[in-house]
Amino acid sequence: MVLHFARQLAATVLGQDASDPGALQELEAAGVPVTAADCRSCADPCDEGHEDYAKRFDVDMESEMRGSVKPYRRQARTPHPLSLPSCPYSQAIFSALQILISTGKADWAHDIASESNSLASFLSDADDKPSRKKKPKAAPADSPEPTDAPDKPSGGAQAQRQERTRARNANRKTAEVAGVFAAPPAGRLSVLNGSHTSRADDPDAADTVLVLPDYVAVANVPRSAAGAAALWRHALDPAVPRAGTVLADAAQELRTWTLPYDCLIMLCSHKKRDARCHIASQAARNRFHARPRSCGLARRHGPRGPRKRRAAARRSRQRPTPRAGAAALEQLQALGAGAGAKKALVLKNSHIGGHKFAGNVIIYFPQGLSVWYGRVTPHEVASIVQHTIIEGKVLAPLLRGGLNISRPGRTSLLDW
Repeated sequence: MVLHFARQLAATVLGQDASDPGALQELEAAGVPVTAADCRSCADPCDEGHEDYAKRFDVDMESEMRGSVKPYRRQARTPHPLSLPSCPYSQAIFSALQILISTGKADWAHDIASESNSLASFLSDADDKPSRKKKPKAAPADSPEPTDAPDKPSGGAQAQRQERTRARNANRKTAEVAGVFAAPPAGRLSVLNGSHTSRADDPDAADTVLVLPDYVAVANVPRSAAGAAALWRHALDPAVPRAGTVLADAAQELRTWTLPYDCLIMLCSHKKRDARCHIASQAARNRFHARPRSCGLARRHGPRGPRKRRAAARRSRQRPTPRAGAAALEQLQALGAGAGAKKALVLKNSHIGGHKFAGNVIIYFPQGLSVWYGRVTPHEVASIVQHTIIEGKVLAPLLRGGLNISRPGRTSLLDW
């Protein structure tokens, strides 16, 4: 109660309005596909039996939420040869970089990089010695300023300055709209743990990493300094084409494929950082899991990794089609093109910042964009499924931020 009044007083002093009355008009003006539909799908009080939080569950309902996140960015040297003017995914300069490491857990140490012999710990101080590149260092989720890019474009200082200027100019149309992000030329790597299990050939020694918004899975990443360096060189380095493939590495035997889902739903569940995230993620997961196919959503809580007892031949048959070359963009555009329910991968993840706005839900799409919602309760899940996942519209009152959601000339986030 004390915190509630303190936040209310602070919001009044700062002139903030948690209802964000101008959000719909601002987002529309920025080219963001939005909807005026109700975020809550049930009556208030609820008449559908949705789970309610305890009275002591304290979420910040007083502060302005939109614009409360900072994008995770990766600098790119040049657009990929497959770049299409109508496809933001293929425009590498407009991408962020967030990775999700397989752990098979829903809670982790307070600082995931502190877990010894974990891939997160090795990534936090990996050093690619052969190329003498700067190490990819995990950045605090809510750090106000991004760290320096892990790698710099070639072409000398003048070329670097020109690239930074070009990216800043590209961002000006959206920079003044809270919560609408493209990627300026500064970069940082957001390292998260995920609840998915490894699909590596030896899941006890290697992880499967989801690279976003590239929408790619990389398997057989050893939990070692060498594994972190290999992942950096072949999937995280800005020189790796966004719509392309992880380069072959006979020593590491990395495998890569396009995520075979119409969307990836990430739920922050890091209890050791804040119990509110744990409570909210479980309640939201239950509602996403309860959505029937008739409502347009088919869920997966994997991907599951092949067990050791399975024969090698059977594992080989289960391997997805590798992601390579020109086929990558075709694979991405094929997702969601067919009839039937949307296939969603629902995962829990470690701390992403802003637990005061729990539940935090990030939805990634193959188009190379993401929508970050806050204050999500079971009452809003049905509306998120219908309006955002199926129709490709943003629910403005829930929006904390979004990457590449400015889509001038399009009526849906799902349009290419």
